[in-house]
Amino acid sequence: MPLKVGRVPLLTLWAAVVARRCGYLDGEALTWGRAVAGQTAAAKAKRLGLSREATASRRPVHARRREIEPILVTSFMEHRLPCVRTPEGLRTLSSASAIDPSKVRTYPRAKLGDALAEIEGHREAVAATYAPEDLERQAMNLHRVMRPSVPHGEEGWGKADPLDLETVDRLRAPRGAAGAAERERA
Repeated sequence: MPLKVGRVPLLTLWAAVVARRCGYLDGEALTWGRAVAGQTAAAKAKRLGLSREATASRRPVHARRREIEPILVTSFMEHRLPCVRTPEGLRTLSSASAIDPSKVRTYPRAKLGDALAEIEGHREAVAATYAPEDLERQAMNLHRVMRPSVPHGEEGWGKADPLDLETVDRLRAPRGAAGAAERERA
């Protein structure tokens, strides 16, 4: 029986894989994964009318932050991610707090269970076939192809569908692609 999964844990995992391939440390990459998946889900909820609009009484992040200055903003996988330097490395922000990578690590594990290592391995194999700058630029489109199909609109919100690892494997860059020289050096 094929594994049924939702899109958010897969995007969290994929964005972390992409971030590691682009040179971020594991803790940093996990927070990048959480931020990309969170922003993507929030945008979809807003499009579907499932989220509450920000009210005038809600203060912006910069007004709520306390001890986490200075905030940096980086572009990654079609997203602008606010982040901060901590003693442990860069961390993206959720509201006014640095995201804890140990909490991010438990999320895909809880949703994907025993299949986590296999799913992550397939995604890492895809990522390894691209040069880092090409991978980061194409990562969201690759995700759109490898994610499970769920019904469109509100009907598909939060739903799980079978994951097709063969589709994931077909996304490996061809030998002549930009990552070929890097693969040959390895």
